[in-house]
Amino acid sequence: MTRKTGVRITKKDGTRKSFCFDTLLVQDSTITGKNDHFFGVNITPINLNNIEKVELQYK
Repeated sequence: MTRKTGVRITKKDGTRKSFCFDTLLVQDSTITGKNDHFFGVNITPINLNNIEKVELQYK
């Protein structure tokens, strides 16, 4: 794993969201993270029940 390792989550509705692995945070029943390290913009929290697939992306 490196700082450039990413996570791609595919939701049950087919939409995908990618973000930095080292910003991933699981709290209660949601996953959050940040799109990049520079701006630090948070992604919209994703409910664990809505996730179909989680993939790691090595860059």
